[in-house]
Amino acid sequence: MALIVNSNDPISVEVADLYQRLRKIPDVNVVRIPWKGGVYTIKFQEFRENLLSPILSEIGERGLKNQISYITYSTGFPFAVDYADEPIGRGNPFAKGSLTGLTYLHELVLAKDTPFDRGLTNGYYQHAREKEIPPSQGFPTASEQAFTKQLSSTGFSKYFLACMLGYTGGLGNTKEEILKYLQAASLADGSRPTGSIYMMRNTDIRSSTRHDTFRAVVEELNRLGVTAVEDSGILPQGRNDVAGLVVGAKNFRWAECKSKILPGAICEHFTSFGGLMATGNDQTPLTEFLRYGAAGASGTVEEPTAIPAKFPHPAIHVHYVRGCNLAESFYQSVAAPYQLLIVGDPLCAPWGRSPEVTAQLAPAEPATGRPEVHFQADAGHPVQYFELFVDGRSQGVLKPDATRVQIADKLAPGRRELRIVATSRNAQHSRGRAIISIEVPDSSSSNATTR
Repeated sequence: MALIVNSNDPISVEVADLYQRLRKIPDVNVVRIPWKGGVYTIKFQEFRENLLSPILSEIGERGLKNQISYITYSTGFPFAVDYADEPIGRGNPFAKGSLTGLTYLHELVLAKDTPFDRGLTNGYYQHAREKEIPPSQGFPTASEQAFTKQLSSTGFSKYFLACMLGYTGGLGNTKEEILKYLQAASLADGSRPTGSIYMMRNTDIRSSTRHDTFRAVVEELNRLGVTAVEDSGILPQGRNDVAGLVVGAKNFRWAECKSKILPGAICEHFTSFGGLMATGNDQTPLTEFLRYGAAGASGTVEEPTAIPAKFPHPAIHVHYVRGCNLAESFYQSVAAPYQLLIVGDPLCAPWGRSPEVTAQLAPAEPATGRPEVHFQADAGHPVQYFELFVDGRSQGVLKPDATRVQIADKLAPGRRELRIVATSRNAQHSRGRAIISIEVPDSSSSNATTR
C-alpha cells in the first residue's frame, strides 16, 4: 500500500500516522504530497498532473512500482474530479469522477483521451447475475502474473485498489470520528461478527433497482453461516447487530433508527449524491454510516442516472464474508467504478483468515558469514509463497516450503526492518507477516530484536 498524506494538512498527517501504526505500513510506502489544491472538486488536468502523476512518480523513484497494489489517501484531498473540459467529457452533463475511481483507473486517466466512463472498465469485477453469485478473488500482487491475462480484454495491465481513509470538509466526518472508526476497523479483523447483514426493501427506485439480486445473496450468506435477511423500510429498526447493510434511499438519519453498526461493517446506499461532500447536498452522504461505526461506505460524486453498474452489487457482502478485505470486496462488485467514492479502511477483513507467521534471527552460517532468518507459517494455512522485504522493499519471492533465508551482507548501518510475508494458498490470497528489527552497526557484527 502507498499511503498518501497531505503534508500541508495537520489532520491528514495525524490520520495517516495512526493508520500507518495500525496497519504496520513501512515508512518507504508513505508518500507525502504538499497538496495546495482544492479539497472539493478539482479539474481533470490538475488531478492528473499535480496529484496522480507525482504519486506514481514517487512510487517509481522509490523502487516500489512492482509491489504496490493499493493507493490510499488520508484526509485533506478532493473527493471529485471534473473532466467536462476534456475531449471525453464534452457534451456529458455528468462529467465528474471520484478521486478513488479515477485513481483505480489510472492508466486510462493518463492516456488522456481514452474513455474511462463507458462500458466495462473494471477487469477485476466478478460478474454477478440475478440468481448467480460469482466466485471471490483476492487482489493479486505483482508476483501473480496470471492476473495480467485476465485484464487483457480491458486493455489494462494494472489497477490500484484506491480508497480514502476519511473526508473532513463540508459534509465529512470529524477527525475524532475518523480516528475512531479506523481503530475499530483494525480490531475487527478476523473477528467473524455474529450480527446480521440487512438487505433493505422499499418502493423507491433506489431500492427496487437491486431487489432482484437480494435472494441469491441472502441464500449464499446463510449458506456460509452468516445471518442475512431481507427487511422492509429504509433502515433496520432497533437492531443491535448490523454487520452489513444495503440501502436504497435519498435521505435518512441513522440515529433515528436506533440500530447499532458493528465494527468492520460495510454499509452503502444507492442514491445520486452519496459521495458528494459539498455543503448544500440535500441527500445523505456516505459519511453518515462512518459516523456511526461502519468500516467502509461509498457513494457516487455525480448523478449516476440509476445505472446499477456504478454501484456495488449486493454480492459485495459475499466477497467480504468469504474472506476478502474491504477494498477487494468493493472493487469486485462494481463494474464501472469511475464515479464511486470509497471511504474507510481498505484492509479491514472481519471474515479474513491470515496465516500466522513467526520468524527469528539465527546465527550466521559459517560458510557465508551472513545471518539467516528462520520462519514458518501456522500449519492451518497452506502457503502459496513467502516474500522477503527489507525496509519495505521486496527482495524476492520464496517457495512455499522455504523455512530460512540469508540476509544480504551489505545492509546499510542503522536499524533495518525485515518482513517475512506469507500469502495463503486460497482464492482470497490472505496475507500474514512477521517483522524483525535489526540494528546493523558499522562493524561486521549485528544485533537484532524481534517484534
